[in-house]
Amino acid sequence: MKIILAILVLIFSLQSWIKADDIRDFEIEGMSIGDSLLDYVDLIKINSLDTTHTSGSKKYTRYAEVKKINDSDNYEGVDVWVLSNDNKYEIHSLTGYIEYTENISECYSKKKKIVSSIEQQLIVESYSYISNYDENTSKSDVTDFDFSNGTIRIFCTDYSKKKEERGYGDYLGVTVSNTKFINWLNNEAYN
Repeated sequence: MKIILAILVLIFSLQSWIKADDIRDFEIEGMSIGDSLLDYVDLIKINSLDTTHTSGSKKYTRYAEVKKINDSDNYEGVDVWVLSNDNKYEIHSLTGYIEYTENISECYSKKKKIVSSIEQQLIVESYSYISNYDENTSKSDVTDFDFSNGTIRIFCTDYSKKKEERGYGDYLGVTVSNTKFINWLNNEAYN
């Protein structure tokens, strides 16, 4: 029963997305592309968050496990990407995630329901693919919805046993990113 309720809450939380035609209209835990992270957490909290960069570029900083404080959180955590030296902390990408350690089949089931719900109500076409990495031992099952100014990505990441032994856990991610961030990710981030 808890699983069904969680699925329904997640699907209904997407309803504000469904009517949108601009990537900035989509929300994850109330946050949107173009918002300031400072609207959700203060600078002291931001400075205490774990941060990372991609291996090839430090143009953007990822702030890990940012959570909006309210009782209706649909995700276990939210990660936010901002330009590294932006003192306004404008959000360029955000990901809500739910961990599925040792239960990847539930992740695929939830992803399928989310994608189906969005496809039934959006005019935008989706495309799906498998992204293999770590010498083809880990993979992500991905569905993207592209807009003129950004992308929504829903994915399940299934890590290899070796990665899981190092503390990585399988998870569902729902990501909203603007075009500027996607272009950086595709063309500069890992070069």
